[in-house]
Amino acid sequence: LANFEKAQKLDPKHLQSLYNIGIIYAEDLKQPDKALKTWTHYLELDSTSPAAQQVKRMIGQVKATPRKSDTK
Repeated sequence: LANFEKAQKLDPKHLQSLYNIGIIYAEDLKQPDKALKTWTHYLELDSTSPAAQQVKRMIGQVKATPRKSDTK
C-alpha cells in the first residue's frame, strides 16, 4: 500500500496505483469505504477503458457485499 500511495504522490493521475490501492482496501484490509472512494476517484480520471469497466464491476461487488454494520 505504501508504494502505491507513494506513486500517487508522484503522479496523482497514475491509474494503476489507484486500481491497486482499491484492491488492497477491498480485499486485504477489509475497508470497503476506502476502496469505493479510491475507485470513484479512478473513474473520475478514466471512465471508459477496459480497466475502468473492471473497476465498475468491482465497485458493484463491494456494494453488494454485506458489511458488519449492515448485519447488526
